[in-house]
Amino acid sequence: MANNIKPNINNIKIWGLITYYKIKGPKRSKLEPQAEKGILVGYGEDNNNYKVFDLKLRRIIWLRDVKVLKGQFLKEKQIKHVSF
Repeated sequence: MANNIKPNINNIKIWGLITYYKIKGPKRSKLEPQAEKGILVGYGEDNNNYKVFDLKLRRIIWLRDVKVLKGQFLKEKQIKHVSF
């Protein structure tokens, strides 16, 4: 605790939760998906960014606008198909 002030932990999420993030880009049409699925694997130093493992691209990306599903993790069958 710096300066006797307790840190705000209201925005802390559990690592491993399923996330959805918005697909950005000018070439996306109205009928294409608007979000991609990922797994929360960390936070940025300033707590403005989320570190997400993209299941489709199979890489880690830094994102700011993320929807985290509370209490929802990948099922065991889905984890076997994910390779880090």
